[in-house]
Amino acid sequence: MDDAQKDNLIDFIDAGLTGKEQAKTSTEIKTNEIRDLLHDIPESELKDFQEQTEDINDVLMTN
Repeated sequence: MDDAQKDNLIDFIDAGLTGKEQAKTSTEIKTNEIRDLLHDIPESELKDFQEQTEDINDVLMTN
């Protein structure tokens, strides 16, 4: 990383940071949105998808 890139990075990091920044998430809104999106999908398809996803995760964790 050259000096100009370092200076740009430092400027980016320092820009407006006061140490009082906060992040907030709301799972309730996301849960409701997801529930609305999935309401037309049969329970059996959702279960199959979940099982396939778990199988893929198992394969990824073993490699």
